[in-house]
Amino acid sequence: MSMDSASVSLLLPVLVFGPLLAAALLPLLRHRTVQDLFAVVVSALALAGVVSLAPSVLQGALPVGRLPGLLGHFNFALDPFGLLFALVGCFVWFSATLYATAYVRDDPARVRFLAVLLVLLGANLGVVLAADLLTLFVFFELLGLVALLVVVHSGSDEARSAGVTYFWMTFAGGLALLAGILLVLLLSDSLAWQPLPEAVASGWRWAIFGLLLVGFGVKAGMVPLHVWLPAAHPVAPAPASALLSGVMIKAGAYGLFRSLNMLLRPEAGLEAWNEAADMGLVLALLGILTLVVGVVMALLQDSIKRMLAWSSVSQMGFMLTGLGAGAFLAVDGAMATAGGLLHVVNHALFKSCLFLAAGAIALRCGTADMHRLGGLWRQMPITFACVLVAAAGIAGLPLFNGFVSKSMIHHGLVEASQRPGGEFLVYGEWLFMAAAAGTVAYFSRFIFLVFLRRAPQSTKTPVRDPAPAMRVAMVLLVIPIVWLGWRPHGPLEALMAPALAAWGVAEAPITYYLERYFLSADDLIASAGILTGGLLLFALGMKSGLFRRQPPAALGVDYWYRHLAGRLLALCVGLAGLAARLRARAPTILETLYVGCVKPLWDYGPILRRRAWRGLLLGLRGVTDFFLKGGLLRRKVWRDLLVRLRSIAEFLIDTTLRDHFGPPPAPADRGQLEKDRLYAALDQQRDRLILAADRLARERDHRRPGDALINASHMLAGWIGTELLERAMAAGGERARELADSERLARRLAERAVGLARRQLDSELDPADLKQVAEELNELLGPESERPDPTWPERSWPAEITAIALAPDHGHWPVSESLEQGALVSAARGRIMKVARDLSSGLLVAFAILLLVALSARILL
Repeated sequence: MSMDSASVSLLLPVLVFGPLLAAALLPLLRHRTVQDLFAVVVSALALAGVVSLAPSVLQGALPVGRLPGLLGHFNFALDPFGLLFALVGCFVWFSATLYATAYVRDDPARVRFLAVLLVLLGANLGVVLAADLLTLFVFFELLGLVALLVVVHSGSDEARSAGVTYFWMTFAGGLALLAGILLVLLLSDSLAWQPLPEAVASGWRWAIFGLLLVGFGVKAGMVPLHVWLPAAHPVAPAPASALLSGVMIKAGAYGLFRSLNMLLRPEAGLEAWNEAADMGLVLALLGILTLVVGVVMALLQDSIKRMLAWSSVSQMGFMLTGLGAGAFLAVDGAMATAGGLLHVVNHALFKSCLFLAAGAIALRCGTADMHRLGGLWRQMPITFACVLVAAAGIAGLPLFNGFVSKSMIHHGLVEASQRPGGEFLVYGEWLFMAAAAGTVAYFSRFIFLVFLRRAPQSTKTPVRDPAPAMRVAMVLLVIPIVWLGWRPHGPLEALMAPALAAWGVAEAPITYYLERYFLSADDLIASAGILTGGLLLFALGMKSGLFRRQPPAALGVDYWYRHLAGRLLALCVGLAGLAARLRARAPTILETLYVGCVKPLWDYGPILRRRAWRGLLLGLRGVTDFFLKGGLLRRKVWRDLLVRLRSIAEFLIDTTLRDHFGPPPAPADRGQLEKDRLYAALDQQRDRLILAADRLARERDHRRPGDALINASHMLAGWIGTELLERAMAAGGERARELADSERLARRLAERAVGLARRQLDSELDPADLKQVAEELNELLGPESERPDPTWPERSWPAEITAIALAPDHGHWPVSESLEQGALVSAARGRIMKVARDLSSGLLVAFAILLLVALSARILL
């Protein structure tokens, strides 16, 4: 049944924002069963909504919709490629949500987890339905940042570490993506998914491609931007891993596909693809690198989930290779491009099924280590059957879905290697075949160790298949794996071929493949060779122990990231230290220059100063006469304006000559300068005292957690230093200068501060102890009652609180660091530092910044 245009325009925004609203309503439901049913129904309705739009899209219509935002509109459209990604995404989401209702049943944070899944569903649909780059950016960043919550869901140290890596990679990718989008806007004055104007220079096209490649490549897990993926998958819950690998990383592949085939391709009707073909070649080479790195690392893993994570990296390499080869072949690249897109669909199905099976195994057996498992084919027969089908699909065996997509990518890669400029891709074809054999090898190892071999004696505990909801979810994903292996004609002929033809890409290669190559003898022989090679590699690796070896850390990309980050941090610390030394010496250097050079000229050179001002006046008159008398200004209004400006400048110079050459500075000014120098020296002594107390407290604090002794020592040292500064300034004289330069005094007072702090923490601090410290200062400078009142201005509380908030680890606060007020200030500083270290607060601030950037861009539009 067809839908009217009004219903369609409303349905697209509902598909995106409906799950977001449902996520807000979910915590309001009280009963657990109602919450589970609500989450499953929402994901099912999203799938039904996409399915209801499929007939219109297949008939050639382009459903569109828009929703008012805060400062503009979110624009949505559904073309055949968006329909393909939306269908598979919603189907996998429905299965994973159904699985999650049983998987997280006893999780204390289950409501939050289910709500996050609904938010991610809406964000993912927002990405694939986005009609312009700005709408895509908003939902792409929402998808990336909210996914952090499922990465750190367990709250373990490993999860937090993976979350930090994931956050910074996503944040950097988001900045690159935003820069690329803004560059598109600058050069084309449009954010629509359409080819850039022909006038855009080649250099700018490559700049846009590079930025979008980084922005989308991070999410796609492309080498060398993949470091977050192997760390995030093993720590995330199984349904979240299924969605991360099965759907969300496809958002990166989706963005790269549209960038190459819609944004960077030539305008309609042009035959020459220019730079787009070379960009496709770059993407194909990065895809080959990604699939090789992923398959090698997957062979060396012992954990099921970590092996599947590296497998996702490898399979993303297959997709990127197909998309890149299709772009390189330009108008003849339909087979490679369609193969890459079909592999996106296939990978979403079999990898989601495998992650759900891994979660069921870990849940029942208590471990995901393959070497601690065995003999599960009898105890978990349904899980075993689902794993067999999914492994056959990902290995590319005939009659399963992976065979079709990998064969199409392979044919496209062979054709690309025969084109001028792509001859070296013949080596890429060899690596492609080797990686396919490696895929067979590591899944053969997985099935043998976990299911077929006899279980180790230490783990012979009876287990059974997971809960019914989890079994149903896995079986649902298995069905299309088999169906697409038999009948891939639907998505290829009904969706991809006509859509590519509309972009000027010939659809004949797709039809030719289905008629001549699908399940042909050549492809079956090639598949048999890959299967044989993979089984031989599996046998060799198991017999030789090759799979238990780990490569040197220096071969990992993350090692060099950490190494580079460490060097950068060391550089920053060194620059900070240099800046601190320069700041410490700057007053002395500036004072020397002032006293030795500037001040004599200023105090005793009034003639020079007067001549300088007169020379400036003469130069001004000469320049203006040049313009006025030389005839360079033909219009009277400009000449009049220049005359008025000269009159104003002459008036200001005459006023300066008349009013700013007063008598030499009074002796009181010299006294104030000496007082300022003394204040600066004592202030440095006070800082030296606080640092010495901190150092002593760190050396002695072996028993007390939370830096309690350090904080208390810092507070008391600040009070003692403030007292020393005030009394020395009041006393003045050479004795104060000696105290300001005495390092022995700083160490002695620091030891006293640490001792008082320890007694305060042991509840043994007595007012007499503080009185004794005051008496020591009296012996140095005289009693406080005999000191005159200080004349320097006091700082206000608002100013000090602002300084604490902006730099809690630096500076000192004379008003607030008295003994009575120090505890309050120390507590406030601790609270501020705790918030600064909190990952959730940092995520909130980063998301707010990105939202403000997006809203600002919307204002500019």
